[in-house]
Amino acid sequence: MAEDTMQQESPGKLKEKVQQARQKAGEEWEHVRDRLSVYGEGADEFIDSVGRYIKENPQRSAMIAGAAGLGIGLIAGLLLRGRR
Repeated sequence: MAEDTMQQESPGKLKEKVQQARQKAGEEWEHVRDRLSVYGEGADEFIDSVGRYIKENPQRSAMIAGAAGLGIGLIAGLLLRGRR
């Protein structure tokens, strides 16, 4: 049905529609790239603050990392054991 419509349209109109779609896709890409740059800046700030915290509290950071690893390992073990 859509193929019949495309075959009935002149090549000029089809080319115009393709150009419009390409332009709209370019505009949407610009919006997406702007949003991603904002999130990237926030992530950089977060990583810097985590780095500062680790330098200021090395023992506490190691304990938190160990507890998180233990918890994730426990959950993963339970999930894998449940599949058998």
